[in-house]
Amino acid sequence: MNNPTASRRVLKAYFEAASLANFNPCRFVSLIKTVRSRHLILHFFLVSGMLFVPLMHAIARLDPYTLFSRLYGGDFSEITADALTSEDFNQLAYTSHYGKTVILPLLGAVFLLLLILQIVFYLGAAFFLGLRRALDSSDFSFRERAGVFIMASTLPSIGSAFFGLWMPTVHIIVFYLTVILLGFTFSSCEKKEENKKEKIMYDFGAVYAKEKTVFKVWAQNVDLIEVHLYKTGDVKDNIPIKTVPMRSIDQDVWRAEINGDIKNCFYVYAVTRKGKTQFAVDPYAKAGGVNGFRGMIIDMRETDPAGFRDIYPQKYEFPKDAIIYELHVRDFSMHPSSGITNKHRGKYLAFTETGTKNAEGLPTGIDHLKMLGVTHVHLLPVFDFKTVDEEKSLIPILNAKGQFNWGYDPQNYNVPEGSYASDPFDGVTRIREFKRMVQSLHEAGLSVVMDVVYNHTFSAIHSHFEILAPGYYYRSNPDGSFSNGSGCGNETASEREMMRKYMIDSVVYWAEEYRIDGFRFDLMALHDIDTMNGIRDALDEVNPEIILYGEGWTAGPSPLPDSQKSLKENVSALNQRIAVFSDDIRDGIKGSVFVLSDTGFVNSNTGARREDVKFGIAGGVEHSAIDINQAHYSKKFWASSPLQSISYISSHDNLTLWDKLERSTPADRNELIAMNKLAGAIMLTSQGIPFFQAGEEIARTKSGDDNSYQSADSINMLDWDRKTEFLDLYEYYRGLIALRKKFSGFRLNNADAVRKRIHFLDTENTVIAYTLENPEGPYQRFTLIFNGSPEETQVRLDSSDWDVLVNHERAGPEAFARITSDSALLPGKSALILGK
Repeated sequence: MNNPTASRRVLKAYFEAASLANFNPCRFVSLIKTVRSRHLILHFFLVSGMLFVPLMHAIARLDPYTLFSRLYGGDFSEITADALTSEDFNQLAYTSHYGKTVILPLLGAVFLLLLILQIVFYLGAAFFLGLRRALDSSDFSFRERAGVFIMASTLPSIGSAFFGLWMPTVHIIVFYLTVILLGFTFSSCEKKEENKKEKIMYDFGAVYAKEKTVFKVWAQNVDLIEVHLYKTGDVKDNIPIKTVPMRSIDQDVWRAEINGDIKNCFYVYAVTRKGKTQFAVDPYAKAGGVNGFRGMIIDMRETDPAGFRDIYPQKYEFPKDAIIYELHVRDFSMHPSSGITNKHRGKYLAFTETGTKNAEGLPTGIDHLKMLGVTHVHLLPVFDFKTVDEEKSLIPILNAKGQFNWGYDPQNYNVPEGSYASDPFDGVTRIREFKRMVQSLHEAGLSVVMDVVYNHTFSAIHSHFEILAPGYYYRSNPDGSFSNGSGCGNETASEREMMRKYMIDSVVYWAEEYRIDGFRFDLMALHDIDTMNGIRDALDEVNPEIILYGEGWTAGPSPLPDSQKSLKENVSALNQRIAVFSDDIRDGIKGSVFVLSDTGFVNSNTGARREDVKFGIAGGVEHSAIDINQAHYSKKFWASSPLQSISYISSHDNLTLWDKLERSTPADRNELIAMNKLAGAIMLTSQGIPFFQAGEEIARTKSGDDNSYQSADSINMLDWDRKTEFLDLYEYYRGLIALRKKFSGFRLNNADAVRKRIHFLDTENTVIAYTLENPEGPYQRFTLIFNGSPEETQVRLDSSDWDVLVNHERAGPEAFARITSDSALLPGKSALILGK
């Protein structure tokens, strides 16, 4: 055929029209009009063949008596030969003989020929479509494949019913077999080399092969798009080595091919609309040049470190076993006390160094994480963000201007950030070093969570999304201006098909290519519920153990209706394995993050915040012993499972826990440590998923900076010498983590279990106490008591003879003391956990 693309569109249109779930006759007709008559003939043959063969069956099935009755009229089925005249008999005999010797064999031959032609046609179509999919990355969906099956089984059945025949059963079986073969062809074309899956959702972007590279992009209302190819990623090199026009192939999809091996070249799309040309980086670019101004064409197979796909983190019963540690890549290693080599400080490769120690010889870096016992390392954004100058990242000055940002200013979502790489100019280097970081964490038994920020981009008007499809990817106000639910000048429209597809494609890409074990969604409430559930479903196909959580709030008003937002109060509409942060327990423990002087349960505001803390202890699920009317933020029990609640007291946002306690409460160093221990004890024994900021276990301080997103390294970096100074606090956190991991009672996975096993005790407002039934282990029951008062408190127990696992000094899974009476004395600002 001279126009295989047009032929593919005919067949694709046929499948679309046949799918009951995706039927659109107008779309079908419009596609048919775009192709040549020869392709319509193929389409006609496909339809008529299915109806014509049952008709052949019908004629072939007629016996002589029936033929005679049809020719002469009347019912001859009951007439015997004796009742016939000689003329009738002769006619019947002639008809029978002619039918048996000429008509039936002829019809049979026609039937077999048509059957063979149909089999050949369907197998040919399967090969043709499979070949086109392999070469052209055409996007046949599951629904379209299902449509083929529906079409192939329904039409022959209708023909069978119309003629009242049994023979077409053979025809139906053939259809089933050919459609199954067709399905196998599609499936086989979905396999990448080395048995990697190549899903339909990866269609867009640059698909590299040594022989040629295929580009696809989605753009609206465009007059012309060209691929501009460059030798370097430096925008000062502004003369392209090749320019190739793209052509529209289907519904705003543009495609181009560049023959030959163009590996390691850089590219952008030149988008012309109404005579004006703008340049956009491919949103699906997998690699980029310095500062992300151009995409890069690479062979991803060459980026895997040796053994990258052979090592897996320790297996947990996700997500209830997760203990998450939030960390910024640069903060991790910039301090001189980190023990990390100079060339790796602030880089991905800092995570590959083991045996590092601070000045006093205490483990730092990845050894610290491993010994602490956390299960997941949550990395603040590591995709390519805008505001750090990657060229300056090579300057070995601790506080070089423009060197720091948290990374919540997205530029290229599928490209790793270059300032954390040893060579930001080489797109392959940043990918390979990112993978080495993940590999090293996996080897240490740690899972990797990636912080993703799909709710906004650094810029809207100049973004790649806006250049390709103006007004589509972003929500707007009635006056046409960009809405600002993110607080960053714009917000993306996840409810729109192509933005939703992009988000799903992107997280699946990171999960499959980089083996990411979890995703945290910034301002998740700006995304609609259907999109978040779709992301969960897509990730389940990759690895159901991937953890997923986010912020259940927005930063400002949004045009998206509240009923559609992934808000904390809407979490019951989300998949039960999507969690949200509990600001209830966060501010209940230490006071509002927005009012520096406000206090919570651990810093003496015990009565006012008591129910907020109890709410968090129960993981946000309904519990009869919690007075929801006294909760500050939640007016209903929002979680349908405790696994939908992230229990935390500190994160990158706002003051560190230590700074908050220090600024809200007049206290000496020992009192501050006591409050820090008490806060950690509540958080790490609550139901749900515990999460804490890196350094909380060593009294991390940012010198009172409550918004250090672009502050100097001297403010943000982890001071590993504080581990020596606060070693007792570190060991306390380590013991609490070991306690949680050993006893499953601290990790209940459903609401009924929480209500059944947790029993709050009647105590004074300064104390929260409850018993916890443990499903298995040496202890069948725990009593947990938290004293938020600065005063010593006596608490009556329901029985005597308890083992002490946690007190104001020590914490761990093994008993170190015993209480033989039916009461316990707690010092001020302390926790007591007893086992029996």
